[in-house]
Amino acid sequence: MEPIRVMCVDDHHLIHEAIKSLLANEESIELVAEGYAGEEIFPLIKQHQPDVLILDLVMPQRRGWDPNREMFMPIFALKKLNVEFPELGIIILSQHLHFDIMELAIVNGVRGYLLKSDDVSLALPEAIKQVGQGRVFFSVAVSQEVLHPVNMPVNETITLRQRQIILAVAKSPNTSYCELADQLGISYRTFKGHLEGAYKALAVSNVTACIIRSMQLGLIPFMPDGKGISFGNL
Repeated sequence: MEPIRVMCVDDHHLIHEAIKSLLANEESIELVAEGYAGEEIFPLIKQHQPDVLILDLVMPQRRGWDPNREMFMPIFALKKLNVEFPELGIIILSQHLHFDIMELAIVNGVRGYLLKSDDVSLALPEAIKQVGQGRVFFSVAVSQEVLHPVNMPVNETITLRQRQIILAVAKSPNTSYCELADQLGISYRTFKGHLEGAYKALAVSNVTACIIRSMQLGLIPFMPDGKGISFGNL
């Protein structure tokens, strides 16, 4: 089995060294590229074709110290990444824990989010493996913040079947939609139709946002493990 190809973009050298140390003995993970500014993201992705991108949120757009340096615009970059590299698994590794930023990141396709203040040595390799296999991983601190209950209007009534499907996807990160449909006794087409109906009702555009919004609204239970929360995105 080919190792998961990882790229890291962060302007702090210590973070790069920490990541290299953490991954040194991980045979299933290969660090293939490193960048230090926003402008390096797209050229490095095109050159090295990583499976997973570890990305800081606050860093300069251009490399080199400058007191008036242009800052990296993370949400703009995430939107562009989601269009140009939809299969790329993106993990945010940041010192910032802001609900609005996390929500925007999730809406724009981010599948992992960890804090630099977390116990990174426990969470980062696991996050890379989960995201590299098409799943989703949020550390404990991030999960507790992003899954805080919210009050918001739902566009349509969520049906019992839609809730069953959302819960099935959340609980079975190693199971494909076809297999889940068989387990529920429905066709794949019906399964997808219910899931897309849930997207519309919850005003979301992807399964990650759908599951998180469902947990926030109490439609399905919050299901953390010891390192964070992980669920399917197949």
